[in-house]
Order: sequence, then structure tokens, then C-alpha cells
Amino acid sequence: MAADDGQEETPPAIVTLAAQVDELRARVQRMHAELHRDTGPGDGDESGRRAVRQAAVKAMGAATLELLDAQSRLRAMRVAYRQQQVADLLEQDRRRERQRLWQLTGAVALAGAIVVVLAVTGAIASTRLAIGVPVLVAAALMAISMMSWVARDAGSHTLDLRKAVVVAVLALIALIGAVSWRPLGYACLLAIVVAAIPVVSAVRARRQRAAESDGGRRLG
Repeated sequence: MAADDGQEETPPAIVTLAAQVDELRARVQRMHAELHRDTGPGDGDESGRRAVRQAAVKAMGAATLELLDAQSRLRAMRVAYRQQQVADLLEQDRRRERQRLWQLTGAVALAGAIVVVLAVTGAIASTRLAIGVPVLVAAALMAISMMSWVARDAGSHTLDLRKAVVVAVLALIALIGAVSWRPLGYACLLAIVVAAIPVVSAVRARRQRAAESDGGRRLG
């Protein structure tokens, strides 16, 4: 069943070309067998047999070249197909990771919003806004980090699942601190620091490129 599924997933163009290669290979094998059989001793005009043999050799050579060309095209198509499969899998992984990043960003924003709402409504001390607002800032930094220019310029410091999980855990600790033990609320500052790493790195990289570009223009 697995083989059938794999065959169904193969593009029709590859299947068609593979069948042509099989036909050409069988044709070359038949021509080779016939040529080998005709080289044995026999009666008749020797010059005529030589001419027929030469024609058969030329035909087999042409068929062999055609087979080699078809095999080369088939190999290239299979390589391109595998590369496309790998690219599709990588793109799926990137989409799944981006979706998880947005989910974690939403969780951080929710934690900050809960603290702010509780502080505004008087359920907890209004001073706990100093915990909720930084958590919301951390969520905003995470959202900014997923912008294309930040993800590109941040390089190895780009926002990944590891950093996002750390920020989410710190936001949860800050939420617990806001509603119970205030010292835990200082985790919101660490959340901002971790969430700001990609943005700060991207801004620094952009400024460095701008400085190098200005220096190049002055030298020119």
C-alpha cells in the first residue's frame, strides 16, 4: 500500500519519462542481442552483411544516445522533484513554527492584559500595572520580531521557539506575581529583555550597514 501511495504522489511527467526510458533500454538490449547474433558465421554476400551490420551499429548507437539523454533528463527531473519536496517540507516547518510563535505571543499578551484589567478594575493593587504593562510591551516586541525585516536583519538572534517559550514562562511568572507574591512580578523585566533581543540586533545590523554604506560613498 505504501508503494502505491508513493507511486500516486510521483508527478505524471516523471512516470511517463520513466516508462520511455524502460522502453528505450529494452529496445537497445534487443538491438544489441540482434547485432551479436548477426555477427556469427553465415552464408551470403560478405559486403552486404557488412553494410547491414554497420547500419545496425549506427542505429544502436543512435538509440543508445537517445537512451542516455532520456536517463539524464529523468535523473534531473527526479532531483528537481526531491528538491521541491524538501523545500515544501521546510516551508511547512516554517509555517508551523510561525504559528506557534504567534500563539505564544498571544499568550504573553493575554497574561499582560489580565494583569492590566485586574489592576484597572481594582481586583488587585493599581501599582501592579507596573507588571502588566511591561508584559504587554514584551508581547509587542515579540510581534515586531516576526516582521520580515527584523527576522532578516536579526540573523542568529531572530525570535525562535526557545526565546518565545522563555518569554511566555516569564510572563506567566509575572502574572502569578501580580496576583499573589509581588517579587515574582519582576520577571516582566526579564521578559522584555529576552523579547527585545531580536529587535535590538536587527536595528544594530541595519545601522551598521547604513554606516558602512555612508563610508563607502565618502571614499568613492
